[in-house]
Amino acid sequence: MMEKKEKDWEDELRKSTAEQEATDTNKVDELLELQKELEKSQTELEKSQKEREVLGDRLLRLMAEFDNFRKRSERERLQLIEQANAGLITALLPIVDDLQRSLASAEQGYDAEAVIAGMRMVGENFMRLLAERGLEPIASVGQEFDPEQHEAIMQVDAPGVESNCVVEEQQKGYQLNGKVIRHARVVVSR
Repeated sequence: MMEKKEKDWEDELRKSTAEQEATDTNKVDELLELQKELEKSQTELEKSQKEREVLGDRLLRLMAEFDNFRKRSERERLQLIEQANAGLITALLPIVDDLQRSLASAEQGYDAEAVIAGMRMVGENFMRLLAERGLEPIASVGQEFDPEQHEAIMQVDAPGVESNCVVEEQQKGYQLNGKVIRHARVVVSR
């Protein structure tokens, strides 16, 4: 009977050892699987960090490019304004010369009609230059009042004139390339 107990005990020991080895093998397998997952996660983390660095560098470059573009655009805008001003001033110089000649003639006591004719020519040259640059006077007298082009400063009774019609222009209005830059100041009929 002792032998049988010893044998049972040995069988149970073997069985227990086999179960322990199986459990240990399962734990080793689990540890190896966890180690693989950890390595994979570390690889993904390193990849994400490199990607973040690349994107951060790219963002900084784009911000610098945009800032350079903004500065360049501002410089070009200012240069364009300076060139336009220089062109306008150059075109105005002959008119200034004519005006100075007319004033010099008036100061020397020349004929008043000649001075008036000279001043009229200066005014015509000036208006021609402005028209070449896109300036147009706004038609007013006899036209229906248009708040987009006219500024009414007064209303009067005007027999024989339709209501809401411009009867007098106090100050001429102008458009530059089709856009009103100064409304005509007008008197309107009731």
